Amino acid sequence: MIIEGIIENLAASAIGAIFLYIASKLLNDWFYIGFRIPQKTKKGEKEKKSVIKLYRRFPWRHAYKYAKNTAETMKNGTAEELYEPTIIVGIGRGGAIYGSIFSYYMKETPLLALDRKYLYDEQGKRIGEDWYYPINIPKELLQKVLLVAGEYHSGKTMQQFKQRLIGIGAKEIRTCVLYYQTGLSNQIEVPDYYGITSKHDYLMPWQEKQFLRTWKDSNDAKVREYTLKSLEMESLKDGFFLMRHAQTDANAQDRFIGSGSPNEPINTRGRIEARNVGKFLQETVGSLDIIYCSPMRRCLDTAREIQSVAGGKIEEDERLIEANYGSWEGVNRVDIPKEEHEKYVNDQNYIIPGSTDTFLTLQGRANSFLEEMLHSQTAHGKRVLVVTHKSLGRIMVQSIENKEHQHFRSIPMENASLRKVVIKDQSMSIPYYIKVLDGEIVVN
Repeated sequence: MIIEGIIENLAASAIGAIFLYIASKLLNDWFYIGFRIPQKTKKGEKEKKSVIKLYRRFPWRHAYKYAKNTAETMKNGTAEELYEPTIIVGIGRGGAIYGSIFSYYMKETPLLALDRKYLYDEQGKRIGEDWYYPINIPKELLQKVLLVAGEYHSGKTMQQFKQRLIGIGAKEIRTCVLYYQTGLSNQIEVPDYYGITSKHDYLMPWQEKQFLRTWKDSNDAKVREYTLKSLEMESLKDGFFLMRHAQTDANAQDRFIGSGSPNEPINTRGRIEARNVGKFLQETVGSLDIIYCSPMRRCLDTAREIQSVAGGKIEEDERLIEANYGSWEGVNRVDIPKEEHEKYVNDQNYIIPGSTDTFLTLQGRANSFLEEMLHSQTAHGKRVLVVTHKSLGRIMVQSIENKEHQHFRSIPMENASLRKVVIKDQSMSIPYYIKVLDGEIVVN
């Protein structure tokens, strides 16, 4: 009897242990228990209770399985059409992992992983983002890009990376994600390829619990409001904003336009960008006093759109005119002879064939304007905006930051981007690089 009892207890213990092992394994593989802490409420409201929620995990074995299946589908041409990318670009950790599987299954296609760093204020609110390093991809690899991400929710991150790649010359871009979350009302577009879909919000294998997305919660809406107040920026009492004009069709098509294209207007997107800048300035620093502007149409169009929202007297200044691009004027970047373009990219003193400008002549114009701003009273006590072009703006930034050793063409200067230039103790500095896209402020 005693032996039988021992055997029964051992059997029951073994079954219990097996059950607990299986249960813990399933819980660990498939779920994460999340706790939502109750938030403070206004007087008179009922107290909000804590919420316990099971978040679905996406196990590694499934991640690999669906990545392999999707890659094989594209490789064998059994998708809607065969796509053979010249480069695979992975977004973040998930995109790097997923993209490496694609690279293996698609004849070792070159792989580049990109990521951004996020900026937070002292309260832990995200206030901006920046690229970890500049993107430098040979143009022959930019013909057919496969942009890969681990998961896809609103699609805004994917869209920002697409615009970044278009800006450096990508000709065709298709998107691919391992996990596509369906049923969200704020999605921008559907990815071209995906491994699996669901309406649930999964915790991906490369994510820890603190990476669970909270932007779907209306209580966290304020986290996504980017304002300069949270950055405690200095007022415009001592300094000015330096801006590149808004987008033109030539910019969108990656064509060279300089002083030889004085009548190039901004396009529909450009007008939206400019008005967003005006709204941003009006809400954060108040009405403008003066807008110094290149007399070229794309700058004047930008200034007038901003003026319609934030005011300011427009004053044209020829020192702010763009560089002369000689025989490259109006030509698409990919159509420039490779050897000549490499010289242009690698040597800031390179003179474009037929151009009347050198780096020194451009630097002279830029420094002349900056010296006037530094020593005159114009930039002191007034709200000033300066609207110029890409090359001249880059050279201004180079001079302000004393980076003559750095090739000015490596300095970011996107359409409708702003830099806050602070004047203090007879010197200039740039604490912030600001982009105003679709009404959203991104501060670096």
